Amino acid sequence: MKIVSEDAGELVASDRDVKGLIFGVVFVLIGVGIIAGVHQLVGVLIGAALALAGAAAVLFRKVRTLSVNKGTGQVTFTMKSLIKHATKTFAVADIAKVQFTEQYSTSFNTAGQGGGSSTSQLTKVLLVAKNGEEIDLADGQRSMQSFGIFGKAPNQATGQKVADFLGVPFEQIGPPSIGQVTNSIVGAFKGPQQAPSVVPVAPVSLPTQPPPPAVPTTPAAPSTSQSPNPPDQETH
Repeated sequence: MKIVSEDAGELVASDRDVKGLIFGVVFVLIGVGIIAGVHQLVGVLIGAALALAGAAAVLFRKVRTLSVNKGTGQVTFTMKSLIKHATKTFAVADIAKVQFTEQYSTSFNTAGQGGGSSTSQLTKVLLVAKNGEEIDLADGQRSMQSFGIFGKAPNQATGQKVADFLGVPFEQIGPPSIGQVTNSIVGAFKGPQQAPSVVPVAPVSLPTQPPPPAVPTTPAAPSTSQSPNPPDQETH
């Protein structure tokens, strides 16, 4: 999503989904090339499937445009595709906030030895009205591998500008802490972890028995020693 024009009275932002258009055109060209270059039924079917997938991507590609006019006090959102056109209008005073959400998605490739993984940041910008209605203004994605982690979150800066122009809060919803984001990225590089086969158990402390009561000792009886009778003395 990009700011197309901005002045003191009006702001126009647009999300044209360029990636979807490129994806569709490339698949159509590949499919047509396969059909033209092969003469077997299987090849023709594969080419037709690719061409149809590309054509569907082009047909359903969305072009979303947001216009905020302070002079008229109106917010207009239009969504166009080759087969659909929709418009919604709100009063500026009816907008509660602009919400920016982000989450992280990790996919694992189990093919081959060691496999692999990739982590992506998925973002969304929502215009939230006071009646609870939400308008999806833009969706973004960036890879968290290699140098992608140092880039900017898609559409975050544009969402902040729209909120500032409307004079409403810019609410950011995402992982509760940087530590959890770091753990998610580290886990992506390490791959899926297996649970340990043995779960350690904390040692159980046995209750200590009180020592046996002391047995009172009986004082020993005093020993009486009898002295031998003195010999009788004869009197002369």
